[in-house]
Amino acid sequence: MPINTCNLKVVLLCKGPGSDADALRPNRDDSQWWGRRDALARCISSFLFSPRPEKGTRELVFLFDDDLAKMTIKVSKNCNIVPTEKAIISLWKRAAQKLNTTIEENGMECLVEIDPTFKSNTPSGRDLPSGLDSKRQVLEYLQKHCPMEFLRSKGLNSNMNVILRKTNKKALIAVFNDWMKVAQKESPARDDASQRQKLFQDILTNEKKKSSRVIAGTLHEMFQEFPCFGLTSKEEDKDVAPFSLVLFLGAVRDMSPKENEILQSVCKKAAIPIVGIRFGTVPEFTSKILSILAFHHFHNAVAVPIERLLESNAGQTLGEKNQWEPGAQKLRVVCSVPLSSTEISTDLKTRCRTHWCLVRVIVCTLWRSRLVSSDFSASLTNYLHLIFRDGVTLDLNEADFVSKLANKHQAAPSEYQILAALKEDIDTASSSKVDDLSEKKLAKKVMKRSMKDEKCLICGLNLNSGLSDSPVCTNFYKEEEAKRSEGRTVILLLELGANSKEKGNATSTTYDALVRVAKKTSAPLLGGPLFDCDCEDYEATSIIALQHFCNQNKLFPKKEEASNKRKRESGH
Repeated sequence: MPINTCNLKVVLLCKGPGSDADALRPNRDDSQWWGRRDALARCISSFLFSPRPEKGTRELVFLFDDDLAKMTIKVSKNCNIVPTEKAIISLWKRAAQKLNTTIEENGMECLVEIDPTFKSNTPSGRDLPSGLDSKRQVLEYLQKHCPMEFLRSKGLNSNMNVILRKTNKKALIAVFNDWMKVAQKESPARDDASQRQKLFQDILTNEKKKSSRVIAGTLHEMFQEFPCFGLTSKEEDKDVAPFSLVLFLGAVRDMSPKENEILQSVCKKAAIPIVGIRFGTVPEFTSKILSILAFHHFHNAVAVPIERLLESNAGQTLGEKNQWEPGAQKLRVVCSVPLSSTEISTDLKTRCRTHWCLVRVIVCTLWRSRLVSSDFSASLTNYLHLIFRDGVTLDLNEADFVSKLANKHQAAPSEYQILAALKEDIDTASSSKVDDLSEKKLAKKVMKRSMKDEKCLICGLNLNSGLSDSPVCTNFYKEEEAKRSEGRTVILLLELGANSKEKGNATSTTYDALVRVAKKTSAPLLGGPLFDCDCEDYEATSIIALQHFCNQNKLFPKKEEASNKRKRESGH
């Protein structure tokens, strides 16, 4: 199958400002849910730190509503950054401090640009910037941004310490609101539509300068399913001319009908074809959608599907509901964590890559993890079984863990909020721990809890899974239909961090004990990676891809039982 060149650019439409460096506080770990920066950081991790294709580039662009700032993020093949919220926001802040200048750190680039011809939407109609917790911070902001005449009228033009002794935060916020009203009257309304049109034009025009063939697209669950499955032999052998695909979608908000109308107009004038696609019928985190897109990009499965859409003149055709009922109703991830439970911390100074990986696994397993379509009536529960190095185990389920944070008004799964909630559960589990079990007994105990259902299928997605020679997905892009899962529970065995360059794909004794227990069960076994390469977001990418193939009824190959029967007969 020829390796086709597809340069992939995704444009995310976001709320809030992109150029306000003062509001970006990388060391304020407990506040990254402000402006949903946690979600934007996940988008970068999912799209730019997933497996890379042999040919073609990737680029992520953010367009911010408040100031129409454009932020472009690129990652080189030699990038040496763990994309934590702190690392991403630190780079973003530096770029916002030096507008229109590319800032690079260890292979990751960030560029924040503002068109000087645009009228700013600041301050009119804008809320007080996030991160201003104290009255001193609010006063500093007002004295920095408000005209002197306005400050005099409010008695805020004298020494800061003198003012602070006479006022409080509530009064300063009232002054800010007054400033908003004055600015609203004095400033002409921004022509948002024409400025957004210019941004779309510039993005697509610049892409045409780099590529002789450009295709635009939108991603939303209302459009048709991305046609990457059921490839014929002729399609597999098709050599598609190199092209650039520029996809537009909302991040933590939907792309508005007006924005879609503007994009269609721009594409029509520039003679750029436009398509509309989806990855499943259920609304999902934007970061998960980007992870699936990147997965298909790695597997050379973007160029031919786009050709299919263009040849059928599909355009932005509305999609139908799935015509199948996906069989897999539950996903249980059994994860060996190479840290003691006492090492789980919210302290930025003591956290390492494993903490970041653990948060990624928790979020992609338990948050909006759909294995079934929205019109499927069967219930769906997702579980995560964690085994720490000191023998402490945790059973997390989607309903309880997510609801617990939501009830605390902590619905945004930022790194800090996930780790804080995890520490609470660890404290409870540690207090009820009665004995120290051997790794063999511990593995048996956890596997017994995870195999409550009669129909189970056990998968291992590590590069060295130890389960089976049969890959998890066999030719899942080809024309042949995959075997339906018949309502099974999918159990995924995962060793956190085992696929990093430092470990050389080695697994822990805890993971090996889980594999030995799995081989003694009657459940079918599937092993082997979904992609044979090292990448920073390996674990989360694998889980999200598994969820995607369950949704599409593409997970289980027809040769599954025969393969496992052979394994058991040989005594392995």
